[in-house]
Amino acid sequence: MSALQDVCTVVSDIIKQHLPEVHGKLSLFCDILPLNEKPATHPFPGCVINLQVTTEGHLDDGDDTMCVVIPFGDFEDGELVLLEAGMMVDLREGDVFMFPSFQLTHFNMFFKGVRGSVVLHCDKDASRWKLDRNGWIGHIATFTF
Repeated sequence: MSALQDVCTVVSDIIKQHLPEVHGKLSLFCDILPLNEKPATHPFPGCVINLQVTTEGHLDDGDDTMCVVIPFGDFEDGELVLLEAGMMVDLREGDVFMFPSFQLTHFNMFFKGVRGSVVLHCDKDASRWKLDRNGWIGHIATFTF
């Protein structure tokens, strides 16, 4: 994950500058992790690395706020389709694309070559951690920092 830290820092800075409210909402979970540990993917607590994947249309029901897709590899085609928006986005290596993956049905088209993507996301279940530390807030073993 440390290999992604520089890229994630740039993504974080862009979101913070252009969408400060979104950055604040995403950061909240990461900012209250035990031992003041911040993930390399900050402000996103989650990360998926896809390799050679073509997906069917789907919603990421467990995601919250936004996700970021960063493709990599030597490939042709493989466009990202956002069904409700009526968009087909031709993402290339190094592009950064953000969208609400829980609201827009999405999939990627078939591709030729070697294609991967880094997907940064935040789960809706993170709100439970923010609320009561997944039920541990009142437990005797809970530490306050």
